[in-house]
Amino acid sequence: GGFAALLAGGFGPAVYFHFQTAPRGGYMVALCVDALVLWAAARLAARLRAGEKAAARSFLGLGLAAGIGMWSNLIVASALLAAAILLLHGMRGRFWRHAGGIAAGLAGFVAGFSPWLAYNASHGWASLEMSQLAAREPLARAALGAWNRFIMLQSAEIGSAGARLPLVLALAVLALAAGGAGVAIAHWRRASLRENYARAGAVLFCAIFAWVFATSGFAHTRTARYWVPVAPGLAVLAATACAASGGRLRRGAAWTGLAILTVAQGFA
Repeated sequence: GGFAALLAGGFGPAVYFHFQTAPRGGYMVALCVDALVLWAAARLAARLRAGEKAAARSFLGLGLAAGIGMWSNLIVASALLAAAILLLHGMRGRFWRHAGGIAAGLAGFVAGFSPWLAYNASHGWASLEMSQLAAREPLARAALGAWNRFIMLQSAEIGSAGARLPLVLALAVLALAAGGAGVAIAHWRRASLRENYARAGAVLFCAIFAWVFATSGFAHTRTARYWVPVAPGLAVLAATACAASGGRLRRGAAWTGLAILTVAQGFA
């Protein structure tokens, strides 16, 4: 999953690649935090579910990364919500057993988020005016607008491409992600706790981010850049198909499909 996300981040699609060449709204920090928080939450949730002890520093580190991510860009909230759901499931409702860890995690979050809090407390909470999280139109229409922006994310702002290529690439991305999700569901009994939590985190992140984006004011903006953070989640979902156990032919086909998609997005 990490290797697939690295490939997706390094090669495409063109809009995604372009955003790595200039600082824009803390997106790259947000992407790194999204991946880090989901990975760390999956590992921690698996340990908690298995009844193992988790040191307070694990919660502290996770909270600190989450706070820094939120300070960089509030869109990290989607990953934090997914991570919180994983941890709640891992605790099995026995929160009192992890009171110290939870307190450490909250302290780390406050420490990481403090620059944002300090600035906004003295500037009338100006950053909240840019969130545009209030629903603006019916969900069906908003979802259609979000799909149009997702196609734009695959468009070739660098280079030339056929008129239908963005649609083909968008469908290919979703098909690989769906294949990965299908494999994850089919093999969840044989997978380790950590694997299942990681895959569940990727699914939750994509679903939460898509819903938040579709119902926000950003869905009206004719730009693809607000879809950028969902790309790593889709890449991780696609990679679960490659990581599934199976014969050489099956693994080879999965890796070949992912490699073709990655290269196609980079050179579209």
